[in-house]
Amino acid sequence: MGWEGDEEVPPGSSTVEVTLTPDGDATVLHLVHRDLPPARGRGTWRDGSTSSRGSPRRRRDGTRGRTLVDVGSGVTVVWAVGRREESMGAPVVHFEIYGKDASKLQSFYADLFGWEIHADNPINYGVVHTNSGDRGIGGGITEGDARVNVVVDVDDLQKYLDKAVSMGGEVVTPVTEIPDMVTWAEFRDPAGNVIGISLADS
Repeated sequence: MGWEGDEEVPPGSSTVEVTLTPDGDATVLHLVHRDLPPARGRGTWRDGSTSSRGSPRRRRDGTRGRTLVDVGSGVTVVWAVGRREESMGAPVVHFEIYGKDASKLQSFYADLFGWEIHADNPINYGVVHTNSGDRGIGGGITEGDARVNVVVDVDDLQKYLDKAVSMGGEVVTPVTEIPDMVTWAEFRDPAGNVIGISLADS
């Protein structure tokens, strides 16, 4: 594969996870070994240069990573050695701000933070675009008792409602579908906070 050195690739008995990621005109192949100790050593690249695995080599895109092999066919192999991979948790994807006068509240936050808010829908729900590029998340501003909550994406709304109840929470809003917008629900945690959950990809 283009790597020549005084050190073997980590033992085949370890678990290897492979991810292909688009990177401009190329494709990056990530090989992740679970539960391995940090590797040490120095080897020779196909181009004749040397690089230690302890000192990540700069990739063509200007970022740094443990790039061991450039196979010359648009695929770069990147190793992450000694890294423990955990299962991904449910992501926070949305925030909501409630108040008795939704229109006034929408204007307040639009003027305060420069948010773009669209409420041209039958329920006057102010969809918030924070205009912050790829930083942060979007949200909504709508009518209701004054509170702020977050919305978490899950794959099965009822399963998570049932789990929350079994852990001391209570259902606030059962599974509800808002056509052309979202399928969601809400629960109250043991401390009294209301948390929203939405169906992933809905």
